[in-house]
Amino acid sequence: MTTIITGSAGLIGSRLYQHLTDTRVKVVGLTHNKYDICDYDVVSCAIKLHRPDTVFHFAAHLPSTPNPDFIGVNVIGTNNLLDACYRNGVKNFIYASSMSVYSTPPEYLPVDESHPTQSDDTYGKTKLIGEILCECYSRVIRTIVIRFSSVFGPGDNARVTYYFMKSAVSDHAIHVDGDGSQSSDFIYVDDAVRGAMLAMEKGKSGEVYNIGSGRETSVLELANLVAGLGEDKVDVKLSGKPAIRPFRFAADIGKARRELGYSPSGLVDGLRKYREEMTHGTTRN
Repeated sequence: MTTIITGSAGLIGSRLYQHLTDTRVKVVGLTHNKYDICDYDVVSCAIKLHRPDTVFHFAAHLPSTPNPDFIGVNVIGTNNLLDACYRNGVKNFIYASSMSVYSTPPEYLPVDESHPTQSDDTYGKTKLIGEILCECYSRVIRTIVIRFSSVFGPGDNARVTYYFMKSAVSDHAIHVDGDGSQSSDFIYVDDAVRGAMLAMEKGKSGEVYNIGSGRETSVLELANLVAGLGEDKVDVKLSGKPAIRPFRFAADIGKARRELGYSPSGLVDGLRKYREEMTHGTTRN
């Protein structure tokens, strides 16, 4: 059996690729410099050539992507993959979505899968369209949607955890925007990979699962945790700049616990591993 991962050079995709390779699964990574998922013929040829049993679709343009093509990649690319998979007998399609599909600020905490999805940004809207496309195909191909919370780990250079850790390992003060009370659900990349694998193994077609830590962590608390990981704690200071996302967020992962058997590791353990990886130069800048 062959597994295809789109976005196999990205934060989660690269870690999943390594995990599957280590477990001796035949895995093919599709990266944007070789495969343009916006081109249906390219996608169709790749599916026909490798004849995968499972496709993990992690390729996407993010808000941090230079000159992002949200419609082309996140919508048309996803539809191209789903159609090619359906026409070529692929059994499983795992779609990486995001907490960005939820209304902001959230109407309640923690946010479960039934929370309103009315994103206020183009990225979130296009990821939600991808979810709807998966739902449309769910009767003819097993499709499972994963809504990841704020993932951190090697390969990221655009999220708050990266900037905090980069400052800490350089013995520089960590600067926090806003008053630090804004919060999120931070999840180490290995937990994200574990959630993806469990979704593939146990998830129900047409269903959506939150994959996060299940814990709300304020940005100020995160900064202090990161600052205290080294031998000498670095300073944490308010930057005086407004917060980009000045609201609270926490994911309800009860459904993933019940139906998938998902159980994330602790935030501090993940931060320690991330610091170790960053210190030894495994994080791409």
